Amino acid sequence: MLSLLDRPAEALATYREALRQDPANTRVLNNTGNLLSDLGLWEEAVEHYDRALEHEPDTAGILYNKANALAALGRQEGAAEAYRHAHAADPKNVYILNNLACTLRELGRFDEARDAYEKALALSPDDPVLRAGRNDMRRITGK
Repeated sequence: MLSLLDRPAEALATYREALRQDPANTRVLNNTGNLLSDLGLWEEAVEHYDRALEHEPDTAGILYNKANALAALGRQEGAAEAYRHAHAADPKNVYILNNLACTLRELGRFDEARDAYEKALALSPDDPVLRAGRNDMRRITGK
């Protein structure tokens, strides 16, 4: 709540105190990672997501947050792996598939990116962002 009130330093202190008392609390670990991401502290955010994943390794939301932080750090291979794991945990999440496709595109893995867009479009066929991404990949790959 404090971070929502534009008091991130207090929020971070509160989360750190909560983790001191309960270091395995995955909800607090994830929320701390989210706040750190909001502050641009990506490496520390990834550390918190990793700690949360030690206790809940197949939680799509934590995996997705970790992937986003890795992407922000320019660690696209790690981001793609985390997005794939998140997709396996939540196969109907279009946002995960879109981010996976974008990451694969950045890696030059255009066929895989097109396939991710296709999967996302199967879930949300009228999404213009997904259609545009898929069409770009079709132009690039000729498929």
